[in-house]
Amino acid sequence: MPSLPDLDAAAATAPAVVGQRFVPADWRTSEEIAAAHMRALGFADAELTGGGRDRGLDVVAGSGVAQVKMQAQPVGAPAVQQLRGTRPQAAHHLFYSTSGYTPAALEAAAQIGVSLCTIGRDGTTAPVGDAAEQLADSGVDDPAAVRSVTVRRLLTDYSQGVADRVMAAVQASDITAPDREGRYAGHHERALRYLREALNNLANRPAEFDSPRSGAVYFHHTELLAHVWFRELGLPYPDGERRHRESDSLDANYT
Repeated sequence: MPSLPDLDAAAATAPAVVGQRFVPADWRTSEEIAAAHMRALGFADAELTGGGRDRGLDVVAGSGVAQVKMQAQPVGAPAVQQLRGTRPQAAHHLFYSTSGYTPAALEAAAQIGVSLCTIGRDGTTAPVGDAAEQLADSGVDDPAAVRSVTVRRLLTDYSQGVADRVMAAVQASDITAPDREGRYAGHHERALRYLREALNNLANRPAEFDSPRSGAVYFHHTELLAHVWFRELGLPYPDGERRHRESDSLDANYT
């Protein structure tokens, strides 16, 4: 059975994050443009907050936050000042506007260190003021954020692989065939409980885990449960290197 993914190795070889291109058709795509721009700047873990969950912030990352305005009038100083005060401990504060900024907003941003950006009709972004231009030139070096994103992607791929292998094994096997009765009375039904629990785990997987490691262990354990049924009935498991031997043990899969 395939082993746990090497999360540490993935983190050490994290690739660069590439921005995605959108056209600002509505407020949601404007926020997506801002998030993509932040990722391209180096905020690899930048994500939309969704519905104002974060005190008015539209995009959050480990080292920066952003607010996005899609309105007819230029953004004024109060909105810029409010962004700076929403999460003052953040290393970077970015503001995105589709309608530009008032002179007062430009002055306020310069005083309190907010990076202003505009979003054009074609989806391009442009820095406004010294702070934003410096950020555009230097970007953000946040290796921890890049590693975090890479590990999450690896976990997503691994969990999907587990689900695919389990379902492929089930679909390729007639679990009700007469020769699936097992080595003793009730053996098949007892072993089948492991497969049912594995399928239940896949169907009711948690939306979030305490850590990538705990998520990987959850899916590895789920695959082990399915593996028990195939091992007990002497059936090959997808991606396995060999058929099961009588000497195989469940504990060996955890070493």
